[in-house]
Amino acid sequence: MLSIGTTLSNVYSALTNGTQKTQITSTPSPQAMTATPTAGRVNINAGAAAVPLRAGGTDLANRKMLLIRNVSLLGGAVLYVGGAGVTDATGWPINPGEQFVIDQNPSNTATLYGYSTSACTVAIMEVA
Repeated sequence: MLSIGTTLSNVYSALTNGTQKTQITSTPSPQAMTATPTAGRVNINAGAAAVPLRAGGTDLANRKMLLIRNVSLLGGAVLYVGGAGVTDATGWPINPGEQFVIDQNPSNTATLYGYSTSACTVAIMEVA
């Protein structure tokens, strides 16, 4: 009979020996905040051009994380996120009440854009 420790050791070995499609390579370490998070709201007009999703006039310097929540009423506008030309056909959908979180490399952040076919309100938090 195998002990729990032996079983866990065997599982870990099987996940890290390089033969599986999914492997555990390391445990991520949490990143500490280095500045006060910036929060705000963005209103997107129905069918208008994609809007940058940021809490202020520019992306927060050294941003490590971007949190986006569609705060439109339930059953209301779907937010679509993506690059500068995002549309409802090309964007990642975020329904009312849902949240999208993306970790970013502080030295190379990219602006995320939002689009909606209906009037939509988005809560944004940027963390550096």
